[in-house]
Amino acid sequence: MDQGEIQIAEFTYALPEERIARYPLTDRNASRLLSFDGSNTSDRMISDLTELLAVPHRICLNDTRVVHARLLFPHRSGQIEIFCLSAADGRSLEHILHEEGSVEILALVGGARKWKGGSLQTTWTHADGSGTLTAEKGERADGRFYIRLSWTPSEAFYKVLEQAGHVPLPPYMDRGDELSDRERYQTVFARHRGSVAAPTAGLHLTEGMLEELTESGHLIDRLTLHVGAGTFQPVSTSDARAHRIHGEEICVPRDLIASLAERTEPILAVGTTSLRTLESLYWLGLKAAAGEDPSSGWAQDDLSRFPAELDSSAALSALLQWLDEHSMTELRAVTHLYILPDHRFRMVDALLTNFHQPGSTLLLLVAAFIGQQWRSLYQHALENDYRFLSYGDAMLLKRKG
Repeated sequence: MDQGEIQIAEFTYALPEERIARYPLTDRNASRLLSFDGSNTSDRMISDLTELLAVPHRICLNDTRVVHARLLFPHRSGQIEIFCLSAADGRSLEHILHEEGSVEILALVGGARKWKGGSLQTTWTHADGSGTLTAEKGERADGRFYIRLSWTPSEAFYKVLEQAGHVPLPPYMDRGDELSDRERYQTVFARHRGSVAAPTAGLHLTEGMLEELTESGHLIDRLTLHVGAGTFQPVSTSDARAHRIHGEEICVPRDLIASLAERTEPILAVGTTSLRTLESLYWLGLKAAAGEDPSSGWAQDDLSRFPAELDSSAALSALLQWLDEHSMTELRAVTHLYILPDHRFRMVDALLTNFHQPGSTLLLLVAAFIGQQWRSLYQHALENDYRFLSYGDAMLLKRKG
């Protein structure tokens, strides 16, 4: 084994099927919380979060909103599923959700071999009448298909998805979506449509909890990362470094970047998506400091081009200067930031996250954040009946070092 390899086999564990939470609890804040402060572990409840945060934190939420990205079409040989991933040009779905009449998308197609040619149609009914949605298949690229969708009557694409689409539950739930998932597979602070999977750590938080945190002196910040379907893809190589991570679009207001550059409080990222957004800001700041365009995004291979020689305040200041020079009020970019166990964190001090799949990029991120302690924490959770994955329980982790 080469010295630089990270064997994915070292970042897996046995997850019994019965430990996967296929439905949410009745109350969002009834989930259990495994707290780890760097040395001590305690079994708590998510409703104890305010008590566990002994000093004021900046609490960063991902306010993306999940769209009903699964479209089901009847076919003579059975059902065909079109899972909307992005606009045809690779931008997030957010950019085409207000298009009317037709759109072109990239999608996964379930049952593609059965779809030899011709168009597919499905209909829906709602209070104001009914509609028809038509799908036409184009070329295939890297396991995805270019699809043209058109519909009548003409209205915004997001409304079509709300009426004809299904909640994109993760495949490991092994069930169809139900009416209750429309509310529960969405955070209470969801705002910007564009995700095809939920930022699941945020599912635990209620409006009452957020008010309690604010009243206790914590600052609530909102940023956006549109979660892609790649979040469910397992690491595909034995050496985790060789795996190619999916890109996801982030959007962060200029004023938040300015505030983060001058922060004195520790940062709590609610979920791995918030963490990846915050850490991406640091690296995009290095790009700006080097005279490059940070809105061009962060490529997985960029880490080898930019030595991390700036502190986080200087990196964010360079990012701000670039935004101001270009009269921009927000940073929008695609990040391919891949956080491996040897990653050094520049922005985030604490993480609220769910329990993740074996051998996943998200588990690698957790291992980077707390070190080898991840294994004993997961074993503790398994032995003490914690619920796993998207609708499961949570962990509150303090960064190692």
